Amino acid sequence: MGIHKQVLIIATDKLTRDTLTRMWPDIHVVLLPGGDEYSGDQKYSHVGYVRLVIRRTEAILDLLKHQVEVLLFEVDCLWLADPIPECQREIKGFDLLATRVSNRPGILGGGFLYMIPNSKVVDLWGMLTQKLVKLEQKILKMDHTEPLSEGENDQTYLSHLISKKYGGIKVTAVSLDKFADGRWYKMDEEKRLTLRPLIINNNWVTGNKAKLRRARKFHHWFWKKDEGECDLKLVNRTVY
Repeated sequence: MGIHKQVLIIATDKLTRDTLTRMWPDIHVVLLPGGDEYSGDQKYSHVGYVRLVIRRTEAILDLLKHQVEVLLFEVDCLWLADPIPECQREIKGFDLLATRVSNRPGILGGGFLYMIPNSKVVDLWGMLTQKLVKLEQKILKMDHTEPLSEGENDQTYLSHLISKKYGGIKVTAVSLDKFADGRWYKMDEEKRLTLRPLIINNNWVTGNKAKLRRARKFHHWFWKKDEGECDLKLVNRTVY
C-alpha cells in the first residue's frame, strides 16, 4: 500500500528490531529502553500488558508534542485497504478520530486512533498519560501475569476523558462497518459478505495463541514460518 516509510514500530527486544529492519528496511523500528521487561506474551488487561501500554502512551505524547500527526494502530490489525484517506476525510473538523467497540456503548477503542497534534489533543493525551503513570505506581510491585479490573486501562480512561469533552476536544467515532473489531469474526458468513471493512482489529479474544488461531482460520495470517517470509500470493488475494 506504499505506507512503509510512514510506519514507526517500537520493539521491545533487539531480535525483533533487527529482524524487522532487515526484512522491511523502509519501516522505522526503534528499541524501547528496558523493553526486555515487557517482551513475550502479554494478556489484555493484565499487569504486563497495561505497563507496556503506558510506555506506548508516553511515546505518543512525545510525538504529539513534537507536532507529529499520529495514526496509532496495533500489529494485530489487518489492513484490507489503506485506511488513511478515509481517516483524513472523517477527521475534518475534529481533533481526534476513534473506533467504536462492539456491544460497549460509551467506550472507544484505544488501539486505532488518528490524532491531530494540536493543543487540545496534547492536553488530552497529557492527562491520559498522568492517569496511567499514577496507575502504574499502584501496580508496580504486582506480577506481570496478574489481571486488572476492566476499568483500569488506557481505553477506559481515554473514553471517560472524551465523554467529558476534556479541554474542549472534538472527537469523531467511525463506523464499525468500515473499521471493524474482532466481533467481525463472529458474524455469520452472510452478514460478513455484506460488509467491506478497511481494517479488522483482531481483538475480542485474549492471548496471542488465540489470535493466531483465528487469523489462520480466516486466512488472515500471512507469515510462512518455514520459509521465513510473507505469503504474498495470499496477501494479494486478501487485500482489496
